[in-house]
Amino acid sequence: MKIEYHWLDKKIPLICATSTRLSGVSPKPYDTLNLAYHVGDNPKNVMKNRELFCHELGIKANSLVLANQVHGDRVELIDDKLAGCGAYGIDDAIPNTDAMITISNKVSIGIMTADCVPVMIYDPVKSAIGVAHAGWKSAILMIASKTIKNMNEAFGTDPSDCIVTFGPSIKACCYKVGKEIISQFDDMFGVGRCTKDDKLDLPRAVELQLIDIGVKKENISSNNACTACNLDLYYSHRAENGVTGRMMSVMRLTT
Repeated sequence: MKIEYHWLDKKIPLICATSTRLSGVSPKPYDTLNLAYHVGDNPKNVMKNRELFCHELGIKANSLVLANQVHGDRVELIDDKLAGCGAYGIDDAIPNTDAMITISNKVSIGIMTADCVPVMIYDPVKSAIGVAHAGWKSAILMIASKTIKNMNEAFGTDPSDCIVTFGPSIKACCYKVGKEIISQFDDMFGVGRCTKDDKLDLPRAVELQLIDIGVKKENISSNNACTACNLDLYYSHRAENGVTGRMMSVMRLTT
């Protein structure tokens, strides 16, 4: 199975990975490793795909915690008792949430994407993790920086200790947006810092907000592939006209 692992280092007590669209059981247009229940795929296919993905990662599907994402800025603190929420359907998923944080090694926190930026945060000092789903609306709402601020409040995380990686997302080459959106990003982050003409560099906007709260630039890494340019490997909501599957980015502390 083709999975993209982040921080694949035996010294780091962490599972951190993003699925691709390969090696699953879903038919077109969800071909093949669709991991989302809410897109119209057969639920049996989704469950099988999640089992395949989790098996490859060496985790149990009932350890997953997933949210009903709404492009907002709500950050949820996850503990052991929430294991399995959203794992087998959307009815018991964490409501109205786009980011999760935890220090538990009993849960695997995940987010679903198909162009938005999956943000994965690791604090090696406090042994804490966080995941955030950053589309343009959540980026304007500063979802990534708010995730680390919540980690600070809950666990004492210092932003300068954090290591952050972005999974695959749409890049500026394919992300044309309206003038009103360009204006919002120019107002928030500075003219031209993450925009050029009618193109938005969404990962850059997320990076800027993280650096602004004290994350070291050298501690931020990114998958450079564009989801919209690489439909053989990734799902893209924009390039596939809204009818497609979703990838999952998962983090799990192992000690």
